[in-house]
Amino acid sequence: MELPPAHSSNAVGLYPNPDGSFNRIEAFPRLPPTPENTIGDHSKSTQIALSKDIPLNPTTNSSIRIFKRCNLPPNSKLPIIIYFHGALILSVEYRLTPEHRLPAAYDDAVEAILWVQGQALGINGCDPWLKDLADFSRVFLMGGSAGANIVYYAALRVPDIDLTPVKIKGLTLNQPFFGGGEED
Repeated sequence: MELPPAHSSNAVGLYPNPDGSFNRIEAFPRLPPTPENTIGDHSKSTQIALSKDIPLNPTTNSSIRIFKRCNLPPNSKLPIIIYFHGALILSVEYRLTPEHRLPAAYDDAVEAILWVQGQALGINGCDPWLKDLADFSRVFLMGGSAGANIVYYAALRVPDIDLTPVKIKGLTLNQPFFGGGEED
């Protein structure tokens, strides 16, 4: 018979530090984006979508993954969904707990929204996929579990920021995690 872990966090792959923070025992799994040599003219492709990564903040190692549908009709403009894991989808690789304490993930979320605004304004150029496909007047924030929590708190932070021409039209909170309580 196997004994239970000494601390419940060990059961989910975390170990506690003396300062109350946690570290991950194993690296968080990540899949690579679409290989560069496959990105090009996909007008006759059977591939459904392409993806690429763009650095958001090199200091914090956060990034945005853009997903683009293939075989769209000419001059298509799609709504933007800024998705926080946990149409044209920007998936934010935000700083995770336990390695980074809150509000780091909320800061990354606001930074991602401001990055989208910078793209809409053409600051430092606009990514070609977004320039060709994005409708910056229809932006939605979406997240699942902890990502839904991040969406909620990001939405509370941005009303005081002028995001013109970006318009956040809605939020999708998929099984949001709003927990808290005592450690066991």
